[in-house]
Amino acid sequence: MGKMRFAVGALGIILGFFVYQYGFFLTLGLSDSLASWTTTYVPWIGSVAILGAASQLVGGVVAILGLLVCISWVGSQRAALPSIGPQRIAESVPQIPDSAPRCKFCGAIMESGTAFCPSCKRAQA
Repeated sequence: MGKMRFAVGALGIILGFFVYQYGFFLTLGLSDSLASWTTTYVPWIGSVAILGAASQLVGGVVAILGLLVCISWVGSQRAALPSIGPQRIAESVPQIPDSAPRCKFCGAIMESGTAFCPSCKRAQA
């Protein structure tokens, strides 16, 4: 369903662009053959320029809606995080021996024979 939504959005962008360009050519009268084709197949239209302006409006809206659909699809995708198993996690955590001296105030690991904690700076005596 997700990729289909993206494909529909992309199709909306492309279709909207072509409808907009069709209207642009009609409005400016850049192609006489396009204007004659339009009046032949759409005989009830009163003015080619009005049809061109309406096509520009509709094409722009369709293209913007297609873009929004594509953006919403991209935003709904979850980032694929690498899977780290429990064995890899255990290997990456440094092992602390249980016999290591600890600070009696904050619990930080200290080197043997030190009088002050490197973390909280309190005297251990």
